Amino acid sequence: MALAREIKPESKEDQDAVFRLWYYAVQQSHSPAYLPYAKALDPTQVPWGTIRKDPLEAWTFYRKAGAMSELSVLKAWATQESARGNRAAQGLINYLR
Repeated sequence: MALAREIKPESKEDQDAVFRLWYYAVQQSHSPAYLPYAKALDPTQVPWGTIRKDPLEAWTFYRKAGAMSELSVLKAWATQESARGNRAAQGLINYLR
């Protein structure tokens, strides 16, 4: 996380590099990385580098981070998008059942 904080994420390449550091940190169960990692994967957030949005993975790490407001927003998004046929949103809704 210290190295991730040193990188100024001004370009997509920089954002991807920071994401890889967050990914490594969450794989090591380093809880301070959970929230920024989840936000990068959250489809309700602005794009982060070239990272593909993954609502289920975002949900998992928001829960680990205890980010209740982000979970609420993500669930509302999934409910709305699921009704529109969004498969990723439907996957999250099915997971939540």
